[in-house]
Amino acid sequence: MKIRNCFVSCLLTFCLTLTFVQPFAAQADEFIDLLVRAEIVKAQVFDAQEDITLVDVRSHYEYQQNHIKGAISKSYEDIIKLETLPYDKDQALILYCGCPHHLSGLSARHLQKLGHQNVKILDEGYFYWKDAMGYPISSQKTSSTDLPLTSFDILGVLHNSKQLPIAQTNIFLIHKKTRQIEATRTDEIGQFVMQMHFYGVDADDAFEIVVDGKVVKNAHFSELTERLYVISEGGFSDDSIARLESSEAY
Repeated sequence: MKIRNCFVSCLLTFCLTLTFVQPFAAQADEFIDLLVRAEIVKAQVFDAQEDITLVDVRSHYEYQQNHIKGAISKSYEDIIKLETLPYDKDQALILYCGCPHHLSGLSARHLQKLGHQNVKILDEGYFYWKDAMGYPISSQKTSSTDLPLTSFDILGVLHNSKQLPIAQTNIFLIHKKTRQIEATRTDEIGQFVMQMHFYGVDADDAFEIVVDGKVVKNAHFSELTERLYVISEGGFSDDSIARLESSEAY
């Protein structure tokens, strides 16, 4: 009996572990038709010099710190407010963010809705390009001092006031002072894993957690290091995209 109970306990632990990493799989499935690996982007843009426009959808603040060489800045907040295409509809675009591709995926979907079909996203995101591969980057910093980069995984669960999970819903983290944004999607039981990469974050900085265009939680940096419990009223459709409040670039 003890052996059987031990086996059941281990099996439950294993299943819960698998469940909690599901958001990464969900991201890949959601944007599978858009993904392009860094090696291919490097070969097309820098080696073959194909006519492809790289678009950095992170905040302008992050873009100024460093970005893929030759990329232009068009933040997610700017893109989702577009009602007409800012580019020729046949121009090849590759969008990237740092999360590693959820924010760029949402941006690409919005451009597709406007009629731009020749759009892809960088699979592994900016930090894989920069740190893992050492591919070309550039900077528009006004100071020679590098701002510290804070990177870690944020774990949490999204549910409504009745403690029911809100599944398959986009959730955003915003650094209020600089408008740096990360995004991910909840899994089937409302859990999420968000990879945060923010520059110049202080211990007393304020953050907003946004779901369906509404700020559902205000948090300080210390709260992000613990498991987050986020409450939002109601449920949201699978293709729900948060429309964030407009803000001037930092």
